[in-house]
Amino acid sequence: MAIKNFYKIFTMACFTLIFLYCHLLSINYNQLNTEENIYKVSIILFLSTFLFGFKLIKFDKNTIRILIVYILFWISCLVSMNEHHELRNEIALVYLILPLLVLLNNKIYMNFKPLLISSAISILPLLVNIQHSNTFGLLVTLGFVCLFIAFTNVSNLYFMMMVLPFSLFFIYETGSRTALLSFVIFITFYLIYFLRKRRVTYLSFLINVVFLIALVAFSVPVITRFIDLVFHKRSNTNDNFLADRQIFWEGTIQYGVRLWGNGKNFFMQNFSIGDSHNLFIEILGIYGLLPLMIFLVFVLTLIIGIFSGFRFSKYKAAYFFMFFFLTSFTENLFFIYNRLIVYHFIFILFVTYVINRQSKNEEEVK
Repeated sequence: MAIKNFYKIFTMACFTLIFLYCHLLSINYNQLNTEENIYKVSIILFLSTFLFGFKLIKFDKNTIRILIVYILFWISCLVSMNEHHELRNEIALVYLILPLLVLLNNKIYMNFKPLLISSAISILPLLVNIQHSNTFGLLVTLGFVCLFIAFTNVSNLYFMMMVLPFSLFFIYETGSRTALLSFVIFITFYLIYFLRKRRVTYLSFLINVVFLIALVAFSVPVITRFIDLVFHKRSNTNDNFLADRQIFWEGTIQYGVRLWGNGKNFFMQNFSIGDSHNLFIEILGIYGLLPLMIFLVFVLTLIIGIFSGFRFSKYKAAYFFMFFFLTSFTENLFFIYNRLIVYHFIFILFVTYVINRQSKNEEEVK
C-alpha cells in the first residue's frame, strides 16, 4: 500500500511539472517560437500517461460512436491540411494517434482525479506573478476549474465556496474577460448542483443564508472589478463586448467557406490576426465546412454520452464542457497550432471520463 501511494504521488508530481512546463511554454510562445516545441512537449505529455499502465476500455454503443466520430473528425482535418500542403507526421501523432491511445486506456479514467489535481497544482507558481493577458487568464482559469471539479462535494461545499472569491480575484487580475465570464457561469451552475443535493432544514437554511451574505460581502471588491472588466475593458472599441471579433467571423462566413478550408494562414492573410478567437470559426476558416460539420456531430455524441446512463452520473464532464465551449465562443481553443497544450489534454481527459463512466458510484474514480 505504501509503495502504491508513493507511486501515485510520484506520477502526480511528474504531471504537475509537465503541466507547469506546458504553461510556461504557452505564456512565452512568441519568444520561444514554439510550434516545434508544442509537438515535442505534447508527445511527452501523452506518452507519460503510460506511467499509469494500460487497460483496454469496455466498448458499448456510446463509446464506439464517440470514438468513430472523433477519428473521422481528425482524419478530415488531416485531409484538409494535405490539400493545402501543410500535413506533418507530428500533427497526426499528437492530435490523432496518441489521444486515441489515451481514450482507449481505462487506467486514465481510474486516475481522473489525480490528473485534475495535478492540473490545479500546476497553476500555483503562476499566481506568484500574475500577467495581464488572455493566455495567462485561460491557463489560470483552467486550473481553478480542475480544482473545483476535483474537490467539490456535498460535505465540503462551504469550504469550496470560501475558495471562490480568491479564484475570482486571480482570474480578474489576468484581465481575461472571456475566462472570467465563462468561469462565473461554470461555477454558478456547478455549485447550484451541489446545493440542490443537500438536505434542507430550518437550521441549514439559516446557515446557508448567513454564509452567503458573508460570502457576498467578502466578494464585493471582486464583483466591482468584475463589472469594470466586463463593461469597460476596452475604451477604444466603444465598449464593444466582442472587441470587433464579429468582423472576421462574418467575413469568414461570407467569403471563407470552403469544403476543405483555406489553410492555416487564412486569418493572417485576410484579417491580419493570428486566429479567429472562436473555435468553430477557426475550424470553418482553416479546415473547412466538412470538418466543422463532423466536429458538431462529435459534440452531439458527447452530449448524448453525458446524458445517457444513471441520474446524470457524468455531471463533471457536463460542467467542464459547458465551460470549455462557452470559452470557445470568443477564444480559439482548437488544438492544432494552438499554444494551450494543457487544454487539449484536459479535453481528452474528460472525453475519457464520458467514455468510461458507467456507474452511479462516484467513488470508483480514484
